[in-house]
Amino acid sequence: MAGIALEYTTTDLAGAMQKLRRLETADRLELSEAIGARLEGSAQERIATTKVSPDGDPWAEWSANYHPGRQGASLLHREGDLRDSLLSRATADEVIVGANRVYAAIHQMGGDEDQGHPPIPARPYLGVSPEDERFIRDRAVDFLSEPLR
Repeated sequence: MAGIALEYTTTDLAGAMQKLRRLETADRLELSEAIGARLEGSAQERIATTKVSPDGDPWAEWSANYHPGRQGASLLHREGDLRDSLLSRATADEVIVGANRVYAAIHQMGGDEDQGHPPIPARPYLGVSPEDERFIRDRAVDFLSEPLR
C-alpha cells in the first residue's frame, strides 16, 4: 500500500481546519484517474516500444526454440492485442491497471513446464517505474497543495 504524509504547522487553527475541510472534499477521483492513465500509458509504451520492465531491466529475448518464425519479431507486440487490452480503473481511493487477455499474466510473471508449456521468462510490463513515481508524487503534491492555499 502506498501513502502520503502531510505535515502542516499553523497558529491559526480555525483557518487550518477550514483548509483541511476543503482538502477533505477535494476530488480525489480526478487524481486517481490521472495516475491510472499514466500507468496505463507507461505499460503500453513498454509493450510497444521500450521492452523493459518498470525497474528498467531489458526483457529476455525470444528463446531459440520458441516459434522460430518469431525471431526478430517484436516481443509481446505482434498485432497490438495485449497493448490494446490494457485498462485502468480508478476510484477516489484506488487505481487498478491490468490487461484482460488470458495470456497477460504469463507474460507479466513468466511460466514453466508445470503450467503445460515451454518455459516463458517474465517480461513485466505492469508496474511503477521511477518516472511514474515522480509523476505520482508531483500530482499528489499539487493535489494536496491546492486546497491548502
